[in-house]
Amino acid sequence: MTKKAIIDIPPTTEKDIARWNNLNPQNYERIIWSSIRDYNYKAQLDISEMLFKKLQELKKAGKQDTSLAKNISFRMMQLFFEASDQFALVFMSVINKAIIPVFETYVEGSNIKTKDFFAKCINGKIGKRKILSVWGLDKLKIKSISDVVMRIKMQTIVDDTVKKEKRNLKIYGKSYADYNRKTKKTEYSSSLKGSFSIKHGYKQISSNSLSLSVWKFAKSEPIIMEEIVEITRKDNNETKRVIKVGSLFNSKNRDIEDICKRILEHIAFLSREIQAIASIQLSLIDDPYGSLTLYAKNGILKIGRNESCPCNSFKKWKKCHGKY
Repeated sequence: MTKKAIIDIPPTTEKDIARWNNLNPQNYERIIWSSIRDYNYKAQLDISEMLFKKLQELKKAGKQDTSLAKNISFRMMQLFFEASDQFALVFMSVINKAIIPVFETYVEGSNIKTKDFFAKCINGKIGKRKILSVWGLDKLKIKSISDVVMRIKMQTIVDDTVKKEKRNLKIYGKSYADYNRKTKKTEYSSSLKGSFSIKHGYKQISSNSLSLSVWKFAKSEPIIMEEIVEITRKDNNETKRVIKVGSLFNSKNRDIEDICKRILEHIAFLSREIQAIASIQLSLIDDPYGSLTLYAKNGILKIGRNESCPCNSFKKWKKCHGKY
């Protein structure tokens, strides 16, 4: 057995360093936020807008009650839950990034994780600090801002952000999940169960006399499968296995176009929030106070050129974050 010569390891070059920097998790984060901000945020919105336009064409042609129109409403409902899933992933990616890299949270999402997140939203368990970290305001040391007017201005923005976002999170949570006060457990909403069912090959079902009499649904209302149950009719004591149905967003006596318009509004709002969060998180990678520039550009933060910058740099706004 002959001895092999030890091969010298070549010194690290600038090219090697550049390649390593490109593989840095921080750059993964930059790529993810850029992708969400520029493309991913509107994936569900673009499809929903096309579907809604088609639905309006069907209504003009007098074909609103056709199976195609109902299938459009069902597909839009699925897109709403896909947008909700993405919103939850974006939110969790931010609040968990001190422990788990952003790319790990974003690619390892699941329906159970999303349900647990929205359960916390319903119960108000997403705290102030987490909300401020998502919206890029957690690094601001408001109490140490020497300018009294600026301190009040920033405190107002912080308080308004927390208040509005807590309200929004509760709305999203209730749309996504049902909280059972008796068992103190959060279950999937009937609409979401229907969304899961179609992934496994089930289709939207038509209402029949039994379901209409037991669950009081209107004939024109789109309905979805929730579960199969046994039920006994009172008039002849006959027991049957029937499909229990649920409605879209508990929307009784509302026509299909109205339902889809409401779903489209939900998706549009979620999409705007997803894009805004991604833009803010991207700005924070290079500067912990980068969100100040975005808030100023969007008119949320109004600062005079000669006012002091809220980042406590003791510079004027025009020579600090205002110059960007």
